[in-house]
Amino acid sequence: MKKLLLLVVTIFVILTTAWADDLDNQIQLKETQLQSLQWEFRYLQERVTTLQSQGQKLQTEIDALKKQKAESIKEKEKK
Repeated sequence: MKKLLLLVVTIFVILTTAWADDLDNQIQLKETQLQSLQWEFRYLQERVTTLQSQGQKLQTEIDALKKQKAESIKEKEKK
């Protein structure tokens, strides 16, 4: 009976140690995934900022061209 109990306890210790190692690996993997997502989020934020800036620049150019077109039409009407 003592041998069986010792065997069960030994198996339990081995399994819990393996399970703990597996949990450590899972934690490390999840932390790596989180860090990767944070880097990707920062990249996307920078990309959005760049796209907004480009959009504003294009809108300014569009407004200038529309103004130029309106002035051109007025000049043609005067002639």
